[in-house]
Amino acid sequence: MAESVTPESAIWKWAARQIAGAGGGSRIEWSPSVADMGAYDVQHIRLARGMHATLRLRSTSSAQGREGQGLSSEELWANLVYELNNAALDDRYDALWSADGASVDRQALELGKARLQYQAWLATAQVHKSIWSQSRLSKANWGESIGTYEQWLDRHGIPTSPAGGTYASLEVVKP
Repeated sequence: MAESVTPESAIWKWAARQIAGAGGGSRIEWSPSVADMGAYDVQHIRLARGMHATLRLRSTSSAQGREGQGLSSEELWANLVYELNNAALDDRYDALWSADGASVDRQALELGKARLQYQAWLATAQVHKSIWSQSRLSKANWGESIGTYEQWLDRHGIPTSPAGGTYASLEVVKP
C-alpha cells in the first residue's frame, strides 16, 4: 500500500485520523488476519455498541474471475477508504435494529443497510476527489459516477442480502 503513499501524504493522514476515531467517534483496531472473510476484500466488525471496530484488509482479490490476484496499491487504498467511511456509520447501522430486540422487517433492514453502504461510497468518492486525485496518484474512479441510490442498487443488488437481488425485485420478507 505504501508504494505511492507516505506518512506525509494527505490520504495517509486522513486514514490515520479515521482509525483514531475521527470518523465515527470510536477507534478502529487493525487485524492482520484475513481468515474467514468470505467474499470481502475489506471488512470491519464491531461486536457491540461502544466497542472498537476491528478492520481487516486482504491484499488479493476475492472478486469472481480475479480470485487470488494481487490488488494494486490504489485498489487497497480505495478499499480501506471505503471501509473507514463504512465504519464511521456504525451507530447508524445499530439504529436499524429495534431498541427492544423485537423482530425487524427484513426489507427495511436490508434497504437501510444498503443505503448506508451507498453513503459510504459517496463519502469515498468525495475523499477520492478532494484528497487522492489532488495528489495526482489516481488511475481509477472511486465512485464518482455511482449515480442515485436506486441506480446503485440496481447495478449491485442488495449488498448485504444473502439472497442478492435488485432494488426493483426485493420482496417484503418478515422474520
